[in-house]
Amino acid sequence: MGAEERHGLQQCWQTAPEPYTAEEIAKIIAATDAFGKGQYERLRALAMILLMRYYGLRVSDVATLRRDRIRGNQIFLHALKNDAAIWLPLYAEVDFALCAVPKPYGAEENGPYVFWSGRGDVEEHTKTRGRTLQAVFLKSGVSGATSHRFRHTLATECW
Repeated sequence: MGAEERHGLQQCWQTAPEPYTAEEIAKIIAATDAFGKGQYERLRALAMILLMRYYGLRVSDVATLRRDRIRGNQIFLHALKNDAAIWLPLYAEVDFALCAVPKPYGAEENGPYVFWSGRGDVEEHTKTRGRTLQAVFLKSGVSGATSHRFRHTLATECW
């Protein structure tokens, strides 16, 4: 490996977000029960945080998660990079949180989405879910908390 390649790797490591510590994750999860105005927001936020924490999902993937991607004790994820279908175990903590998520406002009784009514613009819905998560991060008091840090945390734990 040449000097330029080593320098490029060094820059990459210097700019990558730090993974969350166990204490920071606990603070973020606790904040889902303390932010917002009521249970509707709090139950949804908890499930979103747990999906990002255990599966490394992006905000857009969480915001548009379909109910048919959860079957029994598995969750279906689709890898865009190689178009692979991935079935992962549905952790009990995540399953419990997903079962508690109230029906989205304006959604049909058995609507296809966990967090979205299916009405309106998907980009606006995703931005709204992002703002919800930002409110949780702010309430948690965790410095530098972002949704993307969950992906780094998961990658570090799997390494």
